[in-house]
Amino acid sequence: MKNAIRGVDHPVIAVRDMEGAHADYKRLGFTMPPRGSHIEWGTGNWCIMFADDYLELRGIIDSNKECHGLDRFLERRQGLMGVALATNDVEKCHALLEESGLHPGSVRQLKRNFELEEGTVQPQFSLCFLDEAEAPGLMSVVMLQHMTPELIRRPDWLNHANGARGVASMTAVVEDLEAAAVAHARLFGAEAIRRDGSCLVIEAEGSSTIRVVEPSELEKHSPGLTVDKTVEVPGLVSVTLTIDDVDATARHFTARQIEFEPTGDTSIRVAPEEACGVNLIFEECA
Repeated sequence: MKNAIRGVDHPVIAVRDMEGAHADYKRLGFTMPPRGSHIEWGTGNWCIMFADDYLELRGIIDSNKECHGLDRFLERRQGLMGVALATNDVEKCHALLEESGLHPGSVRQLKRNFELEEGTVQPQFSLCFLDEAEAPGLMSVVMLQHMTPELIRRPDWLNHANGARGVASMTAVVEDLEAAAVAHARLFGAEAIRRDGSCLVIEAEGSSTIRVVEPSELEKHSPGLTVDKTVEVPGLVSVTLTIDDVDATARHFTARQIEFEPTGDTSIRVAPEEACGVNLIFEECA
Protein backbone atom coordinates (compact mmCIF):
# COMPACT_ATOMS: atom_id res chain seq x y z
CA MET A 1 0.00 0.00 0.00
CA LYS A 2 0.93 3.63 -0.33
CA ASN A 3 2.87 5.44 2.41
CA ALA A 4 4.31 2.18 3.83
CA ILE A 5 0.92 1.29 5.35
CA ARG A 6 0.28 -2.45 5.50
CA GLY A 7 -3.34 -2.43 6.64
CA VAL A 8 -5.38 -2.67 9.82
CA ASP A 9 -3.40 -3.56 12.93
CA HIS A 10 -6.30 -3.21 15.35
CA PRO A 11 -9.53 -1.31 16.02
CA VAL A 12 -9.54 0.77 19.23
CA ILE A 13 -12.57 0.49 21.52
CA ALA A 14 -13.02 3.05 24.31
CA VAL A 15 -14.43 1.64 27.55
CA ARG A 16 -15.48 3.40 30.74
CA ASP A 17 -14.97 0.48 33.09
CA MET A 18 -11.86 -1.63 32.54
CA GLU A 19 -12.94 -4.50 34.76
CA GLY A 20 -16.49 -4.38 33.43
CA ALA A 21 -15.22 -4.48 29.84
CA HIS A 22 -13.06 -7.50 30.70
CA ALA A 23 -16.11 -9.31 32.09
CA ASP A 24 -18.30 -8.36 29.12
CA TYR A 25 -15.85 -9.56 26.47
CA LYS A 26 -14.99 -12.71 28.38
CA ARG A 27 -18.73 -13.49 28.53
CA LEU A 28 -18.90 -12.91 24.77
CA GLY A 29 -16.41 -15.78 24.44
CA PHE A 30 -13.09 -14.00 23.93
CA THR A 31 -9.88 -15.22 25.52
CA MET A 32 -8.58 -12.30 27.56
CA PRO A 33 -4.78 -11.88 27.90
CA PRO A 34 -3.37 -10.03 30.92
CA ARG A 35 -3.90 -6.29 31.26
CA GLY A 36 -1.55 -3.71 29.82
CA SER A 37 -0.91 -0.21 31.12
CA HIS A 38 0.76 2.51 29.06
CA ILE A 39 3.79 4.02 30.75
CA GLU A 40 3.66 7.38 28.98
CA TRP A 41 -0.14 7.71 29.17
CA GLY A 42 -2.75 7.25 31.86
CA THR A 43 -4.48 4.51 29.91
CA GLY A 44 -4.61 0.73 30.10
CA ASN A 45 -5.88 -1.95 27.77
CA TRP A 46 -7.05 -5.47 27.19
CA CYS A 47 -5.85 -6.71 23.79
CA ILE A 48 -7.90 -9.57 22.34
CA MET A 49 -5.45 -11.31 20.06
CA PHE A 50 -5.89 -13.00 16.69
CA ALA A 51 -3.22 -14.43 14.42
CA ASP A 52 -2.66 -11.22 12.42
CA ASP A 53 -4.55 -8.45 14.24
CA TYR A 54 -6.46 -7.78 17.44
CA LEU A 55 -9.11 -5.75 19.28
CA GLU A 56 -7.95 -3.21 21.84
CA LEU A 57 -10.24 -2.30 24.75
CA ARG A 58 -8.77 0.94 26.11
CA GLY A 59 -9.72 2.64 29.36
CA ILE A 60 -8.39 5.22 31.81
CA ILE A 61 -6.43 3.98 34.81
CA ASP A 62 -4.74 7.26 35.84
CA SER A 63 -6.72 10.41 35.06
CA ASN A 64 -3.82 12.60 36.18
CA LYS A 65 -1.76 11.62 33.12
CA GLU A 66 -2.27 12.31 29.42
CA CYS A 67 -5.01 10.12 27.97
CA HIS A 68 -4.65 11.20 24.33
CA GLY A 69 -8.29 12.20 23.96
CA LEU A 70 -9.78 9.11 25.55
CA ASP A 71 -11.22 11.12 28.44
CA ARG A 72 -13.00 13.52 26.08
CA PHE A 73 -14.36 10.66 23.99
CA LEU A 74 -15.71 8.82 27.03
CA GLU A 75 -17.57 11.93 28.15
CA ARG A 76 -19.77 11.33 25.09
CA ARG A 77 -19.97 7.56 24.89
CA GLN A 78 -18.18 4.19 24.78
CA GLY A 79 -17.37 2.36 21.56
CA LEU A 80 -15.16 2.54 18.52
CA MET A 81 -12.88 5.56 18.70
CA GLY A 82 -10.30 4.83 16.00
CA VAL A 83 -7.97 2.41 14.28
CA ALA A 84 -4.28 1.58 14.33
CA LEU A 85 -2.80 1.04 10.87
CA ALA A 86 0.20 -1.27 10.63
CA THR A 87 3.57 -0.31 9.22
CA ASN A 88 6.97 -1.99 9.29
CA ASP A 89 8.77 1.37 9.36
CA VAL A 90 6.99 4.26 11.04
CA GLU A 91 9.77 6.74 10.23
CA LYS A 92 9.46 5.94 6.53
CA CYS A 93 5.67 6.03 6.82
CA HIS A 94 5.83 9.48 8.43
CA ALA A 95 8.09 10.83 5.68
CA LEU A 96 5.90 9.40 2.91
CA LEU A 97 2.74 10.81 4.49
CA GLU A 98 4.32 14.26 4.48
CA GLU A 99 5.41 13.80 0.85
CA SER A 100 1.76 12.96 0.03
CA GLY A 101 0.69 16.31 1.45
CA LEU A 102 -0.67 14.88 4.70
CA HIS A 103 0.09 16.17 8.18
CA PRO A 104 1.07 13.40 10.60
CA GLY A 105 2.17 14.21 14.12
CA SER A 106 5.75 13.58 15.11
CA VAL A 107 6.96 10.01 15.64
CA ARG A 108 6.67 8.97 19.28
CA GLN A 109 7.74 5.99 21.34
CA LEU A 110 5.29 4.18 23.57
CA LYS A 111 5.74 1.36 26.06
CA ARG A 112 3.31 -0.48 28.24
CA ASN A 113 3.60 -2.72 31.24
CA PHE A 114 2.16 -6.12 30.34
CA GLU A 115 1.25 -7.92 33.52
CA LEU A 116 2.11 -11.59 32.85
CA GLU A 117 1.95 -14.26 35.55
CA GLU A 118 5.70 -14.79 35.31
CA GLY A 119 6.39 -11.09 35.66
CA THR A 120 5.80 -7.77 33.94
CA VAL A 121 7.32 -7.18 30.49
CA GLN A 122 7.34 -3.99 28.43
CA PRO A 123 6.18 -4.20 24.80
CA GLN A 124 7.41 -1.21 22.80
CA PHE A 125 5.86 0.64 19.86
CA SER A 126 6.75 3.48 17.51
CA LEU A 127 3.82 5.53 16.27
CA CYS A 128 2.52 8.72 14.77
CA PHE A 129 -1.00 10.09 14.63
CA LEU A 130 -2.78 11.47 11.57
CA ASP A 131 -5.08 14.47 11.45
CA GLU A 132 -8.62 13.02 11.67
CA ALA A 133 -9.78 15.24 8.81
CA GLU A 134 -7.31 13.48 6.50
CA ALA A 135 -8.88 10.04 7.10
CA PRO A 136 -12.64 10.70 6.87
CA GLY A 137 -14.71 8.37 9.02
CA LEU A 138 -11.81 6.57 10.68
CA MET A 139 -11.68 8.91 13.69
CA SER A 140 -8.41 8.65 15.67
CA VAL A 141 -5.87 7.10 13.29
CA VAL A 142 -2.40 6.01 14.38
CA MET A 143 0.39 4.52 12.28
CA LEU A 144 1.89 1.78 14.41
CA GLN A 145 5.12 -0.21 14.28
CA HIS A 146 5.51 -3.07 16.76
CA MET A 147 9.08 -3.13 18.07
CA THR A 148 8.63 -6.21 20.28
CA PRO A 149 5.81 -8.25 18.65
CA GLU A 150 6.93 -11.47 20.32
CA LEU A 151 5.81 -10.12 23.69
CA ILE A 152 2.14 -9.61 22.89
CA ARG A 153 0.98 -12.73 21.02
CA ARG A 154 0.95 -16.30 22.36
CA PRO A 155 -0.76 -19.34 20.78
CA ASP A 156 -3.09 -19.93 23.73
CA TRP A 157 -4.46 -16.38 23.43
CA LEU A 158 -5.61 -16.95 19.83
CA ASN A 159 -8.40 -19.47 20.47
CA HIS A 160 -11.78 -17.99 21.36
CA ALA A 161 -14.89 -19.82 22.53
CA ASN A 162 -17.08 -17.74 20.19
CA GLY A 163 -15.07 -18.88 17.18
CA ALA A 164 -13.59 -15.47 16.30
CA ARG A 165 -10.50 -15.71 14.07
CA GLY A 166 -9.65 -12.15 13.11
CA VAL A 167 -10.82 -8.74 11.92
CA ALA A 168 -12.55 -9.03 8.56
CA SER A 169 -13.64 -5.43 8.15
CA MET A 170 -14.60 -2.13 9.74
CA THR A 171 -17.39 0.15 8.57
CA ALA A 172 -17.40 3.95 8.70
CA VAL A 173 -19.94 6.59 7.73
CA VAL A 174 -19.17 9.93 6.08
CA GLU A 175 -21.32 12.77 4.78
CA ASP A 176 -19.61 12.96 1.37
CA LEU A 177 -18.41 9.70 -0.17
CA GLU A 178 -16.73 11.36 -3.14
CA ALA A 179 -14.64 13.62 -0.91
CA ALA A 180 -13.78 10.60 1.27
CA ALA A 181 -12.64 8.67 -1.81
CA VAL A 182 -10.21 11.43 -2.73
CA ALA A 183 -8.84 11.63 0.82
CA HIS A 184 -8.42 7.88 1.21
CA ALA A 185 -6.75 7.54 -2.19
CA ARG A 186 -4.16 10.03 -0.96
CA LEU A 187 -3.70 8.08 2.27
CA PHE A 188 -3.86 4.46 1.07
CA GLY A 189 -3.20 4.78 -2.67
CA ALA A 190 -5.68 4.68 -5.56
CA GLU A 191 -4.88 1.00 -6.15
CA ALA A 192 -6.22 0.13 -2.68
CA ILE A 193 -9.59 1.83 -3.29
CA ARG A 194 -12.55 0.42 -5.18
CA ARG A 195 -16.24 1.21 -5.42
CA ASP A 196 -18.89 -1.38 -4.61
CA GLY A 197 -22.02 0.46 -5.63
CA SER A 198 -22.58 3.13 -2.99
CA CYS A 199 -19.79 1.78 -0.78
CA LEU A 200 -16.11 2.72 -0.85
CA VAL A 201 -13.94 -0.32 -0.09
CA ILE A 202 -10.36 0.09 1.11
CA GLU A 203 -8.42 -3.15 0.71
CA ALA A 204 -5.19 -3.61 2.64
CA GLU A 205 -2.40 -6.17 2.32
CA GLY A 206 -3.92 -8.39 5.01
CA SER A 207 -7.38 -9.88 5.19
CA SER A 208 -9.06 -6.77 6.63
CA THR A 209 -11.01 -4.21 4.61
CA ILE A 210 -12.46 -0.83 5.53
CA ARG A 211 -15.90 0.03 4.15
CA VAL A 212 -17.03 3.65 3.95
CA VAL A 213 -20.63 4.65 3.22
CA GLU A 214 -22.92 7.64 3.52
CA PRO A 215 -25.53 7.48 6.33
CA SER A 216 -28.44 6.82 3.96
CA GLU A 217 -26.65 3.76 2.56
CA LEU A 218 -25.52 2.19 5.84
CA GLU A 219 -28.36 -0.30 6.28
CA LYS A 220 -28.04 -1.46 2.67
CA HIS A 221 -24.45 -2.55 3.28
CA SER A 222 -24.82 -3.46 6.96
CA PRO A 223 -28.32 -4.91 7.57
CA GLY A 224 -29.75 -3.88 10.90
CA LEU A 225 -27.44 -0.88 11.34
CA THR A 226 -28.80 2.65 11.21
CA VAL A 227 -27.31 6.01 12.07
CA ASP A 228 -28.84 7.12 15.37
CA LYS A 229 -27.82 9.45 18.18
CA THR A 230 -25.04 7.06 19.29
CA VAL A 231 -23.27 7.21 15.92
CA GLU A 232 -20.96 10.06 15.06
CA VAL A 233 -20.74 11.21 11.46
CA PRO A 234 -18.09 10.95 10.24
CA GLY A 235 -17.19 7.96 12.37
CA LEU A 236 -16.75 4.22 12.76
CA VAL A 237 -19.88 2.15 13.34
CA SER A 238 -18.95 -1.55 13.34
CA VAL A 239 -16.31 -4.25 13.33
CA THR A 240 -16.81 -7.58 11.56
CA LEU A 241 -14.91 -10.63 12.82
CA THR A 242 -14.40 -13.84 10.86
CA ILE A 243 -15.72 -17.13 12.24
CA ASP A 244 -15.84 -20.69 10.91
CA ASP A 245 -19.40 -21.65 11.86
CA VAL A 246 -22.16 -19.11 12.46
CA ASP A 247 -24.40 -21.72 14.09
CA ALA A 248 -21.72 -22.60 16.66
CA THR A 249 -21.21 -18.92 17.47
CA ALA A 250 -24.97 -18.41 17.81
CA ARG A 251 -25.19 -21.38 20.18
CA HIS A 252 -22.45 -19.87 22.32
CA PHE A 253 -24.34 -16.56 22.59
CA THR A 254 -27.67 -18.27 23.25
CA ALA A 255 -26.18 -20.34 26.07
CA ARG A 256 -24.94 -17.16 27.74
CA GLN A 257 -28.15 -15.21 27.09
CA ILE A 258 -26.32 -12.67 24.92
CA GLU A 259 -28.60 -10.60 22.71
CA PHE A 260 -27.87 -10.95 18.99
CA GLU A 261 -29.64 -10.92 15.63
CA PRO A 262 -29.02 -12.44 12.18
CA THR A 263 -27.64 -10.03 9.57
CA GLY A 264 -27.61 -12.59 6.76
CA ASP A 265 -27.45 -16.34 6.22
CA THR A 266 -23.89 -16.55 7.55
CA SER A 267 -23.56 -13.60 9.93
CA ILE A 268 -24.92 -12.34 13.24
CA ARG A 269 -24.62 -9.06 15.11
CA VAL A 270 -24.26 -8.68 18.86
CA ALA A 271 -26.19 -5.82 20.42
CA PRO A 272 -23.94 -2.84 21.26
CA GLU A 273 -25.10 -3.03 24.87
CA GLU A 274 -23.35 -6.39 25.12
CA ALA A 275 -20.02 -5.11 23.74
CA CYS A 276 -19.30 -1.72 25.34
CA GLY A 277 -21.13 0.22 22.64
CA VAL A 278 -19.67 -1.62 19.63
CA ASN A 279 -21.65 -3.22 16.82
CA LEU A 280 -19.78 -6.54 16.62
CA ILE A 281 -20.64 -8.66 13.59
CA PHE A 282 -19.55 -12.30 13.36
CA GLU A 283 -19.38 -13.61 9.80
CA GLU A 284 -18.44 -17.01 8.40
CA CYS A 285 -15.27 -17.12 6.32
CA ALA A 286 -15.90 -17.51 2.60
